[in-house]
Amino acid sequence: MIRNGEPLLGSKPSPSASLRVIEALRKLGPLTRRELREQTGYSRATVSQVTNQLIDSGTLDELGEWEPVDGPRTRGRPSAKVRLNPLRATQAGLEIACNRMAFALCDNAGLLILSGSEPISRKIGLPEQANRLTAMVQRRAAEAGIDLAKLDRVVLGLPRSQFPEMSSASQPGEAFRTTEPLIESLRQVIQGGFGAPLSLVNNTRMRALAEAQYFRDNESDLFFLGVDHEIIGALVLGGVLQNGSHGQAGDLGHVSVRLDGAPCRCGNRGCLEQVASMPALLAVEGLADPGELTKGILAGGYAEPLANAIRGLSQATAAVVTFFNPGTLVLGGSVMQLPGFFQSAKLAVLGSVPGRISSSLQVEPAAGDGVSGAIGAMILAFQSG
Repeated sequence: MIRNGEPLLGSKPSPSASLRVIEALRKLGPLTRRELREQTGYSRATVSQVTNQLIDSGTLDELGEWEPVDGPRTRGRPSAKVRLNPLRATQAGLEIACNRMAFALCDNAGLLILSGSEPISRKIGLPEQANRLTAMVQRRAAEAGIDLAKLDRVVLGLPRSQFPEMSSASQPGEAFRTTEPLIESLRQVIQGGFGAPLSLVNNTRMRALAEAQYFRDNESDLFFLGVDHEIIGALVLGGVLQNGSHGQAGDLGHVSVRLDGAPCRCGNRGCLEQVASMPALLAVEGLADPGELTKGILAGGYAEPLANAIRGLSQATAAVVTFFNPGTLVLGGSVMQLPGFFQSAKLAVLGSVPGRISSSLQVEPAAGDGVSGAIGAMILAFQSG
């Protein structure tokens, strides 16, 4: 699991000795090399090599206070204490969602050192959104005393529905293949602000990565379904985010759930996004925003469109769950936060899969901290570094 001040276990391979030294320092604070030997059981040579490498990489600092190596010093080099250095970020994960921007920073050892989010208007253009996101990260990092000069990779998650001109990446960390001037201006803003290469990915897929490797202690088999302005699923099998041959794995939003439904812009009819996405639910009742929808639900209204949405979601999700048999199904997005919707969707999915599948399937709500997409992007940046 990844938490503030913990290694990214199950991600980019790191020597076990380094992880044990980092874990000892995280738990106990500054230690001498002798104390590290006692805590880890490693030899003097191993501890010396590991600490020197971590100091060179900027993960550790060597303090100025000196103390004897083994009791009162009579001869030999005195030993200084070393500590984790949380003040240098090397990877950044960013997210621009429909009404929110978020970031997460980690250091060279994969330690999450700072994260945050702020609301953002959908009415401003993408370049201005990128400018505000960059400024927020720089401001928050300066307030926390974190150096951004050593950033070597930035991954930014964006929703497909907000920026449909982007094509999908076929591999983790690969930039969207596009010559769209708007996206190029975004790249210039982010890369110019941080001085590091930028990769663009789908933010829902990054939320799935965060759910598996951050919020759920390296869950090996998990299916995440995000139901928001778009509907996208993401599958983690054996701890690995599945992409498909063209990066489209899990795109359930354009699965047809009503063959007699209205034509969709994708060419199909009755797609799931036309039934269960937030824009679809608002359009059915002619509502302006989710707040109006929430008030109507609490007053006992909108039963039919909600039932249609749940029916379509359970139909599409049950097929994936039955085929892949993940241990956990995570349901997230603004639609799942509507009153009573998550519980109804959970029961509908469990009632749509075989009993031998439903008996062992954990259905859980997604983490609602507002930074999960950015954390997933940070994990990808670290793994790709």
